[in-house]
Amino acid sequence: MDSYGTKFRLFASASDFATDGRGDCEWDESTQLFRLAVNQRPHIAQADPGTAMLQWQAARPLVADHFGQLGFLSEDRSQLQYALSYEGIDSAGVVLASSESTVGGTAAELSLDPVNAPGGNAFTDLHLGGDGRIALPYSDGATRHGLLVVHLARRWQRSLMLTNRPTRVWVDYLNRIWLAGDTWFGLYSGEPLPQDYIPQPGRFEPLVINPHPLAEQWRRPLPVDLRLMAMTADEDYLYLLVLFEPTQSQRLLVRPLADDQNLAFERWDLELILDLDEQPLPLITDIAALSPRRLALMVAPDPAAPHTRDIPVLDLPVEGTARLLRRRCPQHSQKSVRFVTGKENTGPQQGSGDHNSGNIRVHYLSEQGPKPLHRLPQARFMSEGAAGLSRTLDSGDYNTVWHRVYLDACIPPGCKLSVEVKAFDDTRAEGEDWQLQAAPGWQPIRSELAFYDGRFAPEKPHQGLFEVLLQRSTGVVRQIRGRYLKLRLTMQGDGRHSPAIACMRVYFPRFCWQQNYLPEHFHQQQALSALPAPANGADLRERLLASFEGMMTPIETGIASAECWLYPMATPARRLPRLAASIGAELPVHWPLVRKRRWLAAQGELQRRKGSFAGLCLALDIATDGALSLGRVVPVENYRLRRTLATILGIDMNDDDHPLTLGTGQSGNSIVGESLILSDEEAQQFLALFAPELAETAQQRATLEAFFDRYAHRLSVLVHSDARPLRNTIEKLLQQQVPAHIEWKIIETDHPFVPGLSPLLGIDTYLEKQPPWRQVVLGDTYLGREGIMRNHPALSPDSLRFGDKP
Repeated sequence: MDSYGTKFRLFASASDFATDGRGDCEWDESTQLFRLAVNQRPHIAQADPGTAMLQWQAARPLVADHFGQLGFLSEDRSQLQYALSYEGIDSAGVVLASSESTVGGTAAELSLDPVNAPGGNAFTDLHLGGDGRIALPYSDGATRHGLLVVHLARRWQRSLMLTNRPTRVWVDYLNRIWLAGDTWFGLYSGEPLPQDYIPQPGRFEPLVINPHPLAEQWRRPLPVDLRLMAMTADEDYLYLLVLFEPTQSQRLLVRPLADDQNLAFERWDLELILDLDEQPLPLITDIAALSPRRLALMVAPDPAAPHTRDIPVLDLPVEGTARLLRRRCPQHSQKSVRFVTGKENTGPQQGSGDHNSGNIRVHYLSEQGPKPLHRLPQARFMSEGAAGLSRTLDSGDYNTVWHRVYLDACIPPGCKLSVEVKAFDDTRAEGEDWQLQAAPGWQPIRSELAFYDGRFAPEKPHQGLFEVLLQRSTGVVRQIRGRYLKLRLTMQGDGRHSPAIACMRVYFPRFCWQQNYLPEHFHQQQALSALPAPANGADLRERLLASFEGMMTPIETGIASAECWLYPMATPARRLPRLAASIGAELPVHWPLVRKRRWLAAQGELQRRKGSFAGLCLALDIATDGALSLGRVVPVENYRLRRTLATILGIDMNDDDHPLTLGTGQSGNSIVGESLILSDEEAQQFLALFAPELAETAQQRATLEAFFDRYAHRLSVLVHSDARPLRNTIEKLLQQQVPAHIEWKIIETDHPFVPGLSPLLGIDTYLEKQPPWRQVVLGDTYLGREGIMRNHPALSPDSLRFGDKP
């Protein structure tokens, strides 16, 4: 809202810039900009469907772990094998895991066994996901079917009998196993106990020994006449690629990745999706999720065009029509018609995507081995695009005069950007009266909003703040009037560059200087008309005065908001040093901006409490960005550390290794030394703690004063391990904030949780996430305290070099 009370509606996100057009313009999540769509024409192979189906049937699944080791099925699909690299795939090793039972009396019974299909069956698929689990469905092709699950880190394997033949499997990031066949799909989960439990007579036994065994959670049928070809998932959705056999057409079945078995499938017919040459898609042999509702489609190579190896990318909007993206994802070469799956394909991973909103890395198999799929980094945009925004603005008043539009935008040389608007009073009859507006005018200010710097630095005339005064192109009265408003944006580029909009603000209703400041005979006397005619004098004056109002309002809004210059949280960053100097506060230059603002905002309280313990805590909390509130920095006045030195003869009270106090306790013990109380003189220290008023003699009073001096005017600051980088900041602050007669010291600790210290000091103990175990080092590690021996989730942990980390 500006100084005249004019409101605005903000467009600044993908939902705001949702369009109802062909997708020539789009919101780019990676840059947070609305611009022309990418125009990279993918070269899609058009292989014969029969040949592609034969290649799909012969293709074997391939998985890769975090260490680059490859897992695959043997030639007869009866055994899980591994290779350290694609070059060594001919000299394959056998993946080992423990047997179904870990109870045995000999080393041979406890040794690891090869991962083979039970009962001489054949594996139909495999997938590696979750925390290192490989799921392998198997079948004999007739009546015996099952699922075998292998945990690569814990090295157990468990099998489960099934009633129907499984075809495809997927392990999601929550360790749930999604299994499907041609006529059904279901959800499976569970695992064995860490160690086999042996019930014994004569004692109470649990009713359920394993509360979560490997078992079927639910199963439901699929539509008939389908042949399952592929399965994949992202962090939100499960996707099934099926072939509808009566018509030999392909479909995508999509459902949320949730436990509810009653959720319905969305159905997308791939035969209705055309490529950029208006040709139907070839036979899809595999799918892989790039991001939620965005899939990479694998097609078989075309012998007639061996260099056509691009992988098409399909976008599945929640509402709208599925379409292929105009983006090239080329393959170096193509060795298989199936993607390489593995742990990088199973769930959310921050910062690992190469696509606009991708979080999942996809691999394909080339002649040189698995390679990640990348988008071709080439700037190619549509030369022109028009996008009608789906969002309809509602002012709530049928007599609203829509005022102006501000855009934080970039219009490179050779590019154009135009705005069209349409105002109406009935959403059921919008009409087609689009009004083309004048070209956006560049403004020499960063933003019309007070103290907002905008997305783009002003660079005349190509980027910064642009303004459009809303008006009709013809008519006696040229106001844009109506309750509702829709916008349409048209962009033009040179193919290498595109206009880009970061955000857009639409202001309404118009505060008309003519109506508010001039006599009535200057006001508009005629009604709005769509008939072509020259503008009358009142309309010309209104728009002329609106131009001056557009220059003056940002200045007036800044003046009306001038008090914000005195608010540390609102004033521009460049004015913070001047504001600090005006109140006599020291503001370190190297501090982050947020810390500077918090420090200045708290100066009144800091000045009032300076020299007190509460003031020190507040200063420390600000200077360490909340480390004191989180418990990472704990200041303690030493008088709280006083202890009674009572003696219990015959009991060792040394607490250096005690898990509750970790050496912080001071108590008497049976070892003759300074802490042993055997005389009345030393026992007088009890008076200082419990009854100092009972001191009668001068010697007793001197003893009490010496005892108090030992703890008075002393301060200890406990700094936990994750706050150690703040030590220099803490030292400088203590020098400034602690009174001169106080002695202080900083104590660094690796123990964030000391339960016995909390009730003693009256402060909260500090809880944090469990730090990762470090690897065992011979002669240096205490097992169970600082190191742990654990397998990595690798296909062959024995082949890892000592000291490798996942």
